[in-house]
Amino acid sequence: MGTYSFGYNPCLERVEFTALKRIQQVQFVDCKKLKTVVFSDDLEVIDQLAFVNLNIETINIPEKVNDIGTSAFHGCKNLSAVYIDSPIVAKGLKYSTSFGAIASNTSYIYLKENINDIGSYLTNNFIESGTQNGYSVYNRIST
Repeated sequence: MGTYSFGYNPCLERVEFTALKRIQQVQFVDCKKLKTVVFSDDLEVIDQLAFVNLNIETINIPEKVNDIGTSAFHGCKNLSAVYIDSPIVAKGLKYSTSFGAIASNTSYIYLKENINDIGSYLTNNFIESGTQNGYSVYNRIST
């Protein structure tokens, strides 16, 4: 897939990746109907600006993801919940990193229960509120 492979597609509502290890930069731009993105368990890298100005509400970062590029979910203002299965992403949840940027607009972060090493952005901006379906649930602290 090249840059802008699915950019400006007015009909795209759902994308499901199978056996894909990398999502290259600027793949999905201004696909206003795109609300559902399902990543492959094999996914390792989400490049910078891979998803721009979309209406996705929830994403699940698979366990093998070890790199998320700068502004990978730029302008995804409806992104209210992020499920994180990747210990590397959880540890990198610091505001100054791209990992922290995925959480900047969200209300809820769900961490796989076996993940204990988490970044400062999560601990400073969210409070653990319990567990649900194998995830520790973190709610954004109201300011």
